[in-house]
Amino acid sequence: MLVARRLYLYFVAGVSLAVLATGLVNLLELGLQVIWEALTGSQVIVQPPDAVRRELSLYSALTAVALPIWLLHWWLTERLLTPTRAEAEVERRSLIRGLYLALLLLVAFLFWANAALDLLQRAFAAILDVSEPFTAQPVAESIIGQLAMLLVLGGTWIYHAWIVLRDRRVGTLSGGADWLPRLYLYVGAAFGLVTLLVGASQLIQALVDALFGVGEVVAGDLRRTLAQGAAQLLGGFVVWSLHWGYSLGLRGQQDWRGEHERRSLLRWVYLYLGVFAGVALTLGALAVSLAELFRWALGVGVGDTSQRLRDIVEPPAQMLPVTLLWLYHRRQIHHEAESIPEAGWRVSVGRLIGYLSALAGLAFASAGLALLLGLLFDLLLGGNRVAVLPPDLWRDEISGYAAVTLVGGLAWLWYWYAALRRMAADPVAERASLSRRAYLYIVLAATIVGLLGSLAVVLYRFLGWVLGITGGASLISDISVALGVVIVAGLLLAYHVLTLRQDLREVAERLPAERTVRLTLRLPNDVDPEQAVEELRRHLPPGVELEVAR
Repeated sequence: MLVARRLYLYFVAGVSLAVLATGLVNLLELGLQVIWEALTGSQVIVQPPDAVRRELSLYSALTAVALPIWLLHWWLTERLLTPTRAEAEVERRSLIRGLYLALLLLVAFLFWANAALDLLQRAFAAILDVSEPFTAQPVAESIIGQLAMLLVLGGTWIYHAWIVLRDRRVGTLSGGADWLPRLYLYVGAAFGLVTLLVGASQLIQALVDALFGVGEVVAGDLRRTLAQGAAQLLGGFVVWSLHWGYSLGLRGQQDWRGEHERRSLLRWVYLYLGVFAGVALTLGALAVSLAELFRWALGVGVGDTSQRLRDIVEPPAQMLPVTLLWLYHRRQIHHEAESIPEAGWRVSVGRLIGYLSALAGLAFASAGLALLLGLLFDLLLGGNRVAVLPPDLWRDEISGYAAVTLVGGLAWLWYWYAALRRMAADPVAERASLSRRAYLYIVLAATIVGLLGSLAVVLYRFLGWVLGITGGASLISDISVALGVVIVAGLLLAYHVLTLRQDLREVAERLPAERTVRLTLRLPNDVDPEQAVEELRRHLPPGVELEVAR
């Protein structure tokens, strides 16, 4: 019954708040338009007077109806926190309340953040004297609309963020009430981080183009790029700092909130995703730069030396902020692992980073090598794909595939060599680690799926050739890439299967048959020790024994 009541109260509160926000945003927009027209004497929107009155009537009605409904239902939800301390704790820890607050924070955040970014972009455009509008919408109308959105949705976000902070201050949260708002926190941090990186990359691109004096960026376009990049850089930094800074402060607290934050799975997933994305994007930028160098060496394409140098320098330069953020997240992971008292945690963290990075490098190397082999098969066996392409085009493809293979292969070798060094220092711990097993099984699953798909393509095309549907040259072109995938996936599968078998054999031979772990059981004076031990025995997994030392 209590769950049904919660569902009703939070659902109606959410719907009525959405209607209320819609009415308030549009009423505020109309009010700001009137003030603007009174101050400047210019009409923002050219429309009949009765249209303005109709909009005023509609949004006033929405606000007047939704406001009391939301106030009533939100008051009823807040009353659930007041009867007794135990009932208030149950309400604060409810999954429904946590989901409501997390969704509301996320939706309000996306609206006000985008409105703020648009206003920042227009402010930088005005500073840099970019005369062209960013959209077809009139400038004054767009600014007023975004300002109204920022004020209403920003106020809504601030109020509910205060509600979440109040709930966390009052008592210990668990379950969905604890991790759902934290999920929003890391989504907001990721949104700000991506926005920051995009803005920084745009500014670096504009700087590189200006330094080399090439590209299609004219004076007006350069100013517009600078305005967009500066707005995203500043706005993204503020949003990321707001969310990530709060999480760092939360982690440093010495109560249950800090303990939950330090051990939060969401936090570690966020950090590891930052490392993996940083490695992948950095490798991609290096591959693009190296491919341009190969094209230059092979004489592919046209352009002067300045244009060529710009094409080589620009990709890694644009990815420099990503690389810095990758290194920051990597350092942060090691720093936070040091504060966790369990032995071996820091080693496990470094191991997981290594295998994630090796996985990214292997993905690049295998994809590039499979495509490169496919193109070489087509070229050597007389397929029609290369025959109909201009020489510059297939040399261009070879340059790209070779660069991806080289960059990914070197990255994989670097991190795999580090894994071999760890294994030499502690063979059992390394071979039995969850990170290594996950890496091996992910590679095995990916290679088997690749083999299944590519072998099916080869058989399908071969049967079509046998039945006279396609010719010999067409057959070679149709199966060349699939054959490349078969060879690469087969080699990777064989190597990693042998590695896994060796791991399993070595672990089985070196691990002792039994391990003894000494535990200390502290009990209140009024608890029977024998009864407590028997209760523990009933919950032990099969094969585990509990003995009491006398």
